[in-house]
Amino acid sequence: MKAVVDEIDQADRQGKLSSPITYKESTTHLPYFNAVLKEAMRIHPSVGLLMERHVPAEGVEIAGHYIPGGTIVGINPWVTNRDGTVFADPDTFKPERWLNASEAQLKQMDNILELNFGGGSRKCIGRNISMIEMQKVLPQLLRLYTVELAHPEKEWEICNHWFVQQDGLICSLRRRSHK
Repeated sequence: MKAVVDEIDQADRQGKLSSPITYKESTTHLPYFNAVLKEAMRIHPSVGLLMERHVPAEGVEIAGHYIPGGTIVGINPWVTNRDGTVFADPDTFKPERWLNASEAQLKQMDNILELNFGGGSRKCIGRNISMIEMQKVLPQLLRLYTVELAHPEKEWEICNHWFVQQDGLICSLRRRSHK
């Protein structure tokens, strides 16, 4: 949190951020914030249930295994986002992975992260507005407020009803004083 806020403050002091922060400013001048956002979406994707597809009538062979026609198959981002062949130490929150990756690794990680919004003809039509909102609102919020867990000692829980919802994630906001 401190590193993200420090980055926002530094960009602000350098006159790189308007008020409110624009999407272009966020994506251009806040690389660590963007890495944290991607890593948060990787660790805690919004969709938690199987994105189902039906195998065509003739069946299909996948990775050497025949799957009969009509079988329901699928995957969800909670699985793909923890693929250890793509994300080293996949259960650990490491925003730096997005900053230190090679161009090829970054492309692969970004492609996998896209599943957070579905795939193919069922891809979320609101994905772009969702990303714009997060890119603009979150850094502006952190620019103006100190955000802290109200009860950091308590574990918060998640409940999966297609979208994975948090329970017990209570935060307090305190207006920051800018010098």
